[in-house]
Amino acid sequence: MLVPDSLQLGSNFTFVAIATLGLLAMAAALVRLVHGIGQKSRTVRLQVEAAKTETKETYHQIIDHMLNGFQYCQLIYENGKAVDFIYLKVNPAFEQITGLANVTGKKLSQFIKPDEKQLERLAIYQRVANSGRPEQIEVFVPTLGEWFRMSIYTPQPDHFVGLFESISNDKLREKKIAREHQHYQALLQDAPIGLAMVDQQMNYLAYSQRWLLENGHGLSDLNGLPYKEHDQDSNQFVHEILQQALSGADLQSSEKIWQQEGGSQRWIRLLANPWKNEQAQVSGLIIAREDITEQKIAELDLLAVLDESGDAIWISNHNGDFVYANPNAIKLTGHTQEELNHLRFTDLIYEERPGELLEYLSLTQYSRFTRREWLLHKKDRSTVCVEITTGQLPGGRMIALARDLTEKIAMETERFKLFQAVEQSPGCIIITNLDAEIEYVNSAFLKKNGYHRDEVIGKNPRILKSGKTPAYVFREMWAKLVQGETWQGELIDVTKNGQEYIQLTTITPIRQGNGNIINYIAIGEDITSRKKGEERIFELAYFDQLTGLPNRTLLLDRLNQVIAMSARSGVYGALLFIDLDHFKNINDTLGHQKGDLILKQVADNLMLNLREGDTVARFGGDEFIVLLSNLGTDSDIAASKTKTAALKLLTSLNQTYQLGEVAHHSSASIGVTLFNGKESSSDQLLKQADLAMYKSKKAGRNSVRFFDPSLESAMKQHATLEDDIRQALDQGQFVLHYQGQFNSRDKLTGAEVLVRWQHPVQGMMSPALFIPFAEETGLILPLGNWVLETACKLLASWEKIPRMNKLVLAVNVSALQFRQSDFIETVVNIIHKSGANPQRLKLELTESMLIENLDDIIHKMLSIKELGVGFSLDDFGTGFSSLSFLKRLPLDQLKIDQSFIKDVHSDPNGAAIAKTIVALGKSLGLNVIAEGVETVEQREFLSNAGCHAYQGYLFSRPVALTEFEELARSN
Repeated sequence: MLVPDSLQLGSNFTFVAIATLGLLAMAAALVRLVHGIGQKSRTVRLQVEAAKTETKETYHQIIDHMLNGFQYCQLIYENGKAVDFIYLKVNPAFEQITGLANVTGKKLSQFIKPDEKQLERLAIYQRVANSGRPEQIEVFVPTLGEWFRMSIYTPQPDHFVGLFESISNDKLREKKIAREHQHYQALLQDAPIGLAMVDQQMNYLAYSQRWLLENGHGLSDLNGLPYKEHDQDSNQFVHEILQQALSGADLQSSEKIWQQEGGSQRWIRLLANPWKNEQAQVSGLIIAREDITEQKIAELDLLAVLDESGDAIWISNHNGDFVYANPNAIKLTGHTQEELNHLRFTDLIYEERPGELLEYLSLTQYSRFTRREWLLHKKDRSTVCVEITTGQLPGGRMIALARDLTEKIAMETERFKLFQAVEQSPGCIIITNLDAEIEYVNSAFLKKNGYHRDEVIGKNPRILKSGKTPAYVFREMWAKLVQGETWQGELIDVTKNGQEYIQLTTITPIRQGNGNIINYIAIGEDITSRKKGEERIFELAYFDQLTGLPNRTLLLDRLNQVIAMSARSGVYGALLFIDLDHFKNINDTLGHQKGDLILKQVADNLMLNLREGDTVARFGGDEFIVLLSNLGTDSDIAASKTKTAALKLLTSLNQTYQLGEVAHHSSASIGVTLFNGKESSSDQLLKQADLAMYKSKKAGRNSVRFFDPSLESAMKQHATLEDDIRQALDQGQFVLHYQGQFNSRDKLTGAEVLVRWQHPVQGMMSPALFIPFAEETGLILPLGNWVLETACKLLASWEKIPRMNKLVLAVNVSALQFRQSDFIETVVNIIHKSGANPQRLKLELTESMLIENLDDIIHKMLSIKELGVGFSLDDFGTGFSSLSFLKRLPLDQLKIDQSFIKDVHSDPNGAAIAKTIVALGKSLGLNVIAEGVETVEQREFLSNAGCHAYQGYLFSRPVALTEFEELARSN
């Protein structure tokens, strides 16, 4: 198909295939209808002629009223080539566009002279008519100054339809875009990095020369070509960014390693940012390609340094997302690298108020670095105090260095504690420089010495000097300090107001890390009270509190010193053992206060009559020891000097003592032993002097006796006896005998338990041979407990025997046993452990044990009586107990001593005492039993006197258990 010459073909037209086009389809249908009318049978045409005519007119009206130009033409051929065409139908819009009129039925050549362009168009029309495929061309109408798009369609062979649509606005936009593209191209052309601009279809619009070289793929021009990257990942990145940009996303970036043709690798950064048109609509992307290889190498070097840093380090991008965290950051937070990649600073920092962190981060815009302490959240929900330093990096990035302050805070806390410990220390603390100038004193120093701080800073510690500390102390102190050592000693210092005190001072050099001394610290403790206390403790430990004399401990210390000196020099010494005569009677009759007065006066007398250098000590109770030294190397002379000193002491003690309103005459017995250190020990000498003293007692008291070897033999016998008793306890050599107790009807009511010793050599031994010694050595305690335990076990075994379960056993308790603090507990445990009935047990006490500490005795008796145990007072009438004491004691029975029973028929005094005891017992509500009843006359006398309980040979001797049980069965 040809068009008028005035219609010019666009210089850059394109051919586009159109599958369906509504208007062309409508026009084609109309042409086919017109063409087909002549082909129908006449009969049909007649039947539908009216309808077809109406339809034809409808289509013609549609075409005539179309805004698009319409032409329907038939091609004219010469030698098979289209050379012209005839207009079969055109509409008014066509005539307006082309400027042609009345063309229907006429040829194109009648209006336009054929030229090269017309021939090109005829070829196009022929191609469409032959192929049946629609095509489009763009034409310019100079008379209208507009561009049109001509769509070409063939309804039947050798025919074509042309439809004209104005595209002038599109062309104007294209020109504008072209100008913009030229502008962009001019801007991008010489950019130092690779830059490219693409539209929404990802076709190139502009690019820099650098881009063409790096990404042109060997082409000389990229405009209009589709964007293509070196690798699929980059292509995917750019396409995704475009889609995100269309959704409103801003600048995006990606970094890739680019494999060059030569095999080398380069780091490339792709940046993509949307560009928008005048309507603020995204029209495409501006893409930047930058070779960041050198930067990456520098960053990797930096990251290697950062990885080794002792601080936790993060780097975040312009969005605040972490892009880097070094190992210490991972360690500090507890998060993995992957977890940190999804976090920001706001996720890690604890804010005291909302927005506080953002305010802090905004400060990095105005200063190179900012620093502050924050609480950082760890993965485990704990927090850690850190010091964070933040700074800006290129590209809107930020770097943050966090230093864990845990150790710093701990150190500061420790330093604060140390300072507070020093400041609040109760001891006085001074710190001086090397010139002995005070640099620091604590509060205790100021309080103790009465100074203000400004009065002592810069001063010398000599302000505390009292002048009473010995000079050698300071010499020793400086000798230590000059050597860089610590010194400790006692100083007598003085406060500001002149009050003296004793201070235990420790001075220590303070050294730097290199060992150089930079200061001295002195720590002082006021020990004035302690010194007094130590003196008091020394007195308590080494001196008797009643008399002020050295006690046993100090005596033994001095005795050992004299023995050692005597052994070295051969000089004799002597030990005098002094015991007051009948002192126990003084306490019993006059009371302990009077006895204490005598002890004090005795001590004074002894001190007055000693030589200088000799020692007198209170050994215990009414026993005193005098230690004489330096008696010479001749034994006779030493003995003479000792005798003279002993007699002098004996005379001074044999006098009347004034005890308040009471006067009492007393004397002493003295035992003496000499020694010169050869094979002598303190224990041995004390035993020798003690034996000599007992020899003096036996000689009638108020005398002096010297130790001799025969006494040594007796002492050894005592030692042997002690060992034998211990062995007897271990081997079960002690046995019990039982002496029956009877009532007035001669019925057996019980027995007194008596201990016997079945000695493996000496046979059966009487208690008189070992009980006194057992009491003297303390062995009576285990022996007495064994007797009580054995008796209780026997009572428990009798409990189920009818003739035995009513009997009461009386067990003797020694004074030493009863005085034990755990005596009550011991009795209770024995009874409970044995299972004995406590109501069948009676404990016999002696009068002598009731003299001391009566209240304690009563307490113990009452506690034991609560169990059901009874008490009997043995040997009543032989001691010194008063009736007032007797009235207070919770006794059940009095036992008349056998000495009063023996001569009741021949000794009126004995008979009177026996009757008195019976009467006293009745008046106190106590039972009375008489021991030592051996004759019928004695029994009748006691019965007539009102005593109805008896024990003695008349009824039964002490017998072994089997005999006693037989006696019980026969009675």
